[in-house]
This record gives sequence, structure tokens and C-alpha cells, in this order.
Amino acid sequence: MTLIDLNKKMVAEVAGFTGTPSLMLRLAKVGLRSKQKIRLLRSAPFQGPLLIEEMASGGKMMVAKSLAQNVLVRLVDG
Repeated sequence: MTLIDLNKKMVAEVAGFTGTPSLMLRLAKVGLRSKQKIRLLRSAPFQGPLLIEEMASGGKMMVAKSLAQNVLVRLVDG
């Protein structure tokens, strides 16, 4: 399952990444890390970005859907 597959308010743990090394570097720069718990707050329509919340800090970040499709996640209890 990828970050794009999450529904609003679902909580998941980042399980890994796919893609090229440069793409994985971009994801790290956005702030996504393995084993990080996140919650999808909002998904913009069409090809707009996703707004996600990092559960430990409460920090929010926008992730482009083109990047989000490379973030593997697994569902966890909120």
C-alpha cells in the first residue's frame, strides 16, 4: 500500500520507499523517514498534494502525489 492509497484520517507507518536514489533523497528532504507514523489530513483534488501530519511531533507537511506514490506504508492503530 502507498501513501496515495490512504483515506482521510487513516494512521500509517512508513514502511519503505521505491524509486531512484535521487527520488528517495527528495522524500527525505520533505521529512519522510522509515518507521515514522503519519496521518493523512487532506488530499487535494486532481493531481494536488497530500497534507500529512507526523504523529510524534504534530508537524504537518505537503507531499506531491508524484512523490507519495513511492512511499510504502502499513496501517497502524491511531
